[in-house]
Amino acid sequence: GLSLPESHPLHLSWSQAVLPALQQTQTELGGAPLQFTTICLPLNLLETTGLAVARQIKHDLSPGNKGVSTHEPVQLCALRPLSAYPDQGTGADGHAFTLADYRMPASMKKQLSWTNEMSGPPQVYELALQNAMSHFDATEILQAQMDGQELDADQRETLDGCKLMQSILHDVDNGLDHVRSFSLHEKFLTEKIIPLIFDTFEGYDDRTADLLEGFFATYTMAIRYSIAQNTRQLLKEGEDSTLGSHLTAPPTYPDLPDHMRLQEYAMRFLLSQKQLDNDDPVVDKLILGCSEVDHIFEDLDIVYQYLKSVEDDAGNKK
Repeated sequence: GLSLPESHPLHLSWSQAVLPALQQTQTELGGAPLQFTTICLPLNLLETTGLAVARQIKHDLSPGNKGVSTHEPVQLCALRPLSAYPDQGTGADGHAFTLADYRMPASMKKQLSWTNEMSGPPQVYELALQNAMSHFDATEILQAQMDGQELDADQRETLDGCKLMQSILHDVDNGLDHVRSFSLHEKFLTEKIIPLIFDTFEGYDDRTADLLEGFFATYTMAIRYSIAQNTRQLLKEGEDSTLGSHLTAPPTYPDLPDHMRLQEYAMRFLLSQKQLDNDDPVVDKLILGCSEVDHIFEDLDIVYQYLKSVEDDAGNKK
């Protein structure tokens, strides 16, 4: 609750609730330093309310301020630095934005590229979409109909099914322009698209099953590309606000470099935030969730390169 806007019903005030509780506890302990070591706040590019709170916490817990002392300096950790919920963390739909670019084969040569370096969805997806649309064009049935042949019930059912499948493929492809959340995408597939496909046909031949499996495998890559691109656009340009009058729109980042991965920009943003009274960083640690081993090394390298640049800048100033 510390990072939520003051108007939110679950907001927890640092200055009016948490800090007085710490002061009272220390008084009851006869002034002994508190075993208070860590505070974790959700902080990221779209949820920035907590940064002001974090700065105030660092200020109030500095030696000599507010009458609160601790055995060790309190560590302030940033939770969810690469996962941002809508409306500054108050969004009720539960679908987070992922602030990251992804590596995938951009061309048929299978050479891996980051999504911020690509000019469009992976070529393999475009090919899979064309193959799927062609597979469901029902050419033979349409030709027979044009030749004056009366279609039987099975042919009419197959023709209707093919038209519906082409419509489904067309809709999921158009949806790439707007998708931003993996969880929302998965919900859309499992609750709408997949049941609709199963209801359309009683069964598939092996070729159709393999083709659909291949299409949705490449579609997942196209989804990753589109989410990264759409999130980048949101960060740079913002969008028409649908927030209530009690909320302010999240910040925008028009200077976000195209050559920089979203995760690098997001992590550098938090690591570069300074305290109220000095140039020391306000965030001591970033707590990230990594689904693959490579992500750990990539994120560690981002932090290392940032710290190295800070060290080099300090050396140049001397």
